[in-house]
Amino acid sequence: WLMLAEGVLLSAAGGAVGLLLAAWGVRLFVAFKPGDLPRLNELQIDYQLLLFALGASFVAGLISSFAPALRTSRTELTKILNSGGDRATSGGRRLRQGLVVLEVTLSVALLIASALLMRSFSRLLSVAPGFDPDQVLIGELTLPLAKYDSEAKTSAFFGQLLERVRNLPGVSHAGLVNALPFSDNGVQGPLVLADRPSTDQGTQLNCHKIAVSPDYFASLGIPLVQGRDVLTSDTSNVERVVIINQHLATSVWPNENPLGKRLGWGGPPWMKVVGVVGDVHQDRLDEEPTLDTYVPYAQAGPIWSMTVTLRSQRSPVLLTNALRATVLSVDKDQPLNRIAALRDLVSQSYQQRRFQVLMIGSFGLLALILAGVGIYGVMAYSVEQRRQEMGIRIALGATRQQLFYVVLGEALVIALAGMLTGVVAALGLVRLMRSLLYQVTATDVLSYSLACLVVVVAVLLASYLPARRAMKIDPVIALKDQ
Repeated sequence: WLMLAEGVLLSAAGGAVGLLLAAWGVRLFVAFKPGDLPRLNELQIDYQLLLFALGASFVAGLISSFAPALRTSRTELTKILNSGGDRATSGGRRLRQGLVVLEVTLSVALLIASALLMRSFSRLLSVAPGFDPDQVLIGELTLPLAKYDSEAKTSAFFGQLLERVRNLPGVSHAGLVNALPFSDNGVQGPLVLADRPSTDQGTQLNCHKIAVSPDYFASLGIPLVQGRDVLTSDTSNVERVVIINQHLATSVWPNENPLGKRLGWGGPPWMKVVGVVGDVHQDRLDEEPTLDTYVPYAQAGPIWSMTVTLRSQRSPVLLTNALRATVLSVDKDQPLNRIAALRDLVSQSYQQRRFQVLMIGSFGLLALILAGVGIYGVMAYSVEQRRQEMGIRIALGATRQQLFYVVLGEALVIALAGMLTGVVAALGLVRLMRSLLYQVTATDVLSYSLACLVVVVAVLLASYLPARRAMKIDPVIALKDQ
């Protein structure tokens, strides 16, 4: 009963410390939240979770103390005295080592998963989005249908707004778009090629339909590869034109000049290709560029929702108030739905992956700490129980450096067993998270090697103090104590 009580008290103390860490962890969790989790700011530790944690600590204390208490109650005192204490403890040695192997296994598996996610995240950050988000301010607005009930009214509003925005101090380029990259406002539809019979395979392609104003590509830094940009003269009274991206040009006309070709969204009216621009990641960076078509907003029919894009010669945030005032100068009742720096919008697209790396990495770090503590405890206890053996070794001529390496070697053997099982466990774990990887294979050698190297270093650090203690054993005192 004494051992059971001691185990429960220790587990209760650990549970209390764990709750304090959990309270800190919740704040960290909320700070690094992905943007699509609803009501995450309301997350907190309530009394139900508190009771669960205390109950789990109590049960853990009972389970961990039951086996030692049962073994102690069945041990005969005479055998303990005759064996010098070794037999009383040798039965639990393998159990302790097995538990440490399990801890190392868990830490290796989680660290490998963390390494794979971090390498995926690093690869994702190196992907060029196809535009330059720095020094760009964006403002989203939606016109009320009751007030702007015709194409003439919407075109007049956006035309005045664009003209006034371009005259703001510090603005080098300004444009309009109805589907900004990473905004989830994109519309897709079937693309039909006018110069091919409808029976040809590949005649219809699913593509993005994006309405833009003159100077939009310059405002986002999207390169014009071929042909011309959208012009102010591209109105509904002249021939319909379209600008396509490189991916669409090479997919449909790989060995031809796309300029002058005609296409349409689902069919006529046909639009003439007058330009080709660089590929832009419209939805996600970890997806291949889509097939994109850009048409003059004046030829796209009535559009009530648009995004203003301003490229500034200084910090774009400084233009926030000026952009709001400009919109109100055109229509005093028209607010902006959102105004932000484009760089922030791009950063939000990384938020979910950053959150995944943080969570898996935190679990891996916690498992590594537990494994290190377990290694230290097992090796410190082993050195203490083998004092007589080590004293005899020194008396027979063994050097203290040899004892040091004996202890480290035993720790590394335990770690090696955990690493082997951890790699196997990681292979199964990575199968479940394969969809989270980007340009990194599930068997990436570097990730596995880095995780194992971290574990080896942690094991060496954890076993260093017990190994140093073994070097300081005095053989005379060790033999007398036994």
